[in-house]
Amino acid sequence: DLPRARRPPLLEEKEPVGLTERLLQLEAGDVGRLVGRKLFEDALIRNVIPIANIPISARWNYVATRRLGSAVSRYVRYRRALRQAFTGLKLEALAEPEMLVEGAWLMATSDGPPDPEEIMGLAIMLESLPEQSRQNAVADRAFGDDEEGWFDALALVPPAMHGPLMDVLYLMAGADRSLDAPERRFLQRVGRALSRPVDLDRAQQICRHLASGEALPSGLATRA
Repeated sequence: DLPRARRPPLLEEKEPVGLTERLLQLEAGDVGRLVGRKLFEDALIRNVIPIANIPISARWNYVATRRLGSAVSRYVRYRRALRQAFTGLKLEALAEPEMLVEGAWLMATSDGPPDPEEIMGLAIMLESLPEQSRQNAVADRAFGDDEEGWFDALALVPPAMHGPLMDVLYLMAGADRSLDAPERRFLQRVGRALSRPVDLDRAQQICRHLASGEALPSGLATRA
């Protein structure tokens, strides 16, 4: 290959040019794709079939608006359901809530950088902690990457914390609406460390409810 400095202009890597191209490359969700597609369709109609502009564009306006509204509404319901689920966690009375926060962070980062919704869940968890526990969680190692150290400490967690810990991890696994292979492996490893069965179906149910924007049924988010 030619060195980058000597490449002909046509071989240089090109950045997306224009709003439409940038929007079409978004990977953040349905809203970005819908907006990008709508801009592309409008440009196509105006430049290729100008005579059909009015009737076809009106129909596309209607369809795109309905789909965009549906996507936005579903996303808003999803965020609300996620907030309700994390708010329902009762962490303030636990002896070592920092372990739960650290476990949630390791789960969130097990499949790559955390999503905004996973970060939101962590923020809600921190808000629910007493001031001292919150300071400890932030000041210590709660947002590090020492997974092996966390699993070593997991063996010393009292049995009373096992249930709340699994509640947190199931919620965090489902926060991005999909249960990926690294999250499955993390849950299974936690189950082995605690000598406790892992309910992957429960995590999948959480994903399905959140993906459809439904509030989690009683008993699905938190169990004994």
